[in-house]
Amino acid sequence: MALYQVLGLAVAICAGLVIGKLGMESYLEDWVRAVQNTQTPAAALDAGMTWGERIESGFHHAREIVGKVWLYIIASIALGAALGTVLAFMMSVIGHLRGYGNRAVRVSYRPTPQKQMRRGHGARRDSLGGTDGTG
Repeated sequence: MALYQVLGLAVAICAGLVIGKLGMESYLEDWVRAVQNTQTPAAALDAGMTWGERIESGFHHAREIVGKVWLYIIASIALGAALGTVLAFMMSVIGHLRGYGNRAVRVSYRPTPQKQMRRGHGARRDSLGGTDGTG
């Protein structure tokens, strides 16, 4: 878990550095610039807000942000699901065309020696369950 968090933080820092070096400020939305221009220093915000007001403000801003991006989140989840399904289907088709069949099923089923013993020590069984005399 800690490795996941450290790597996530490293990616965020690197992305911030790259975006800062590229000078992407000209591509900011107008509402982001408006927020930047109206922000006051943190000390001034801390002086006049109670805990309840801070929590309410946090929920308000979170709802506002989610309201603007929820459609993109749902679309990206749907795209990922569709790609995963299509790729799995394509791999299955390619495997069958190349003669591999479904390897996952074949590899996962390996009869134990006890099951082989119950089958009549290698004798082949006909459709009714009896041996055909070849074993």
